[in-house]
Amino acid sequence: MKINLPYRVITVGIIEDDEEIRSGIQEYLSRQQNFDVTIAEGSVEAFLRRLNGTSAPDIILMDIGL
Repeated sequence: MKINLPYRVITVGIIEDDEEIRSGIQEYLSRQQNFDVTIAEGSVEAFLRRLNGTSAPDIILMDIGL
């Protein structure tokens, strides 16, 4: 039996200093119907500046090596 759950978009923030990797992840997730990339930045500082005063994303993908 299949249960239909309500559809919910998951907001995602990306912090990755390599622009090629960052844009690849952003492009991939943007094509998925249940994800919305709200912020994608190359540093934690830039991410926090963009986040200032707005709602935090549900998930943050972050480059551990930063």
